[in-house]
Amino acid sequence: MKKGEWSKETKMLSGILGNNVRALRIQQKISQETLAERSGLSTNEIGKIESKKANPCLEVLAALAKGFDVPVEVLLDPHMDSKTVLPYNDIEVLEKIKLELTYLPEEERQYIGQLVSLAASHYRATRGDSDGKIYIQ
Repeated sequence: MKKGEWSKETKMLSGILGNNVRALRIQQKISQETLAERSGLSTNEIGKIESKKANPCLEVLAALAKGFDVPVEVLLDPHMDSKTVLPYNDIEVLEKIKLELTYLPEEERQYIGQLVSLAASHYRATRGDSDGKIYIQ
């Protein structure tokens, strides 16, 4: 491999990262400018990452994860674009809701679970997901 050339693996990871950064921006409905503000990176750097022309270091990956409020591993997940990723703060809210549900009588918990399942099924059906089910215990 010549100096300045990327290995096959690096090209693959760059492609995954670029696709995931773009997919997360679309999911979170934010611009490159907003991501730049959140992450401390430049819009130019984000553009290079999305267009698969960058080979960012771990510090940049950590900054992107911070900007999206997701774990770093999400950025390199080859199947991320088919998932809806919740930011940490949304996950924390869902955990609090789940905890509060444990204090309700069983009948009310089941009713709320059915409502959430119905809403999730509708949401996933409109996105084209196959299962369309969510399970609450």
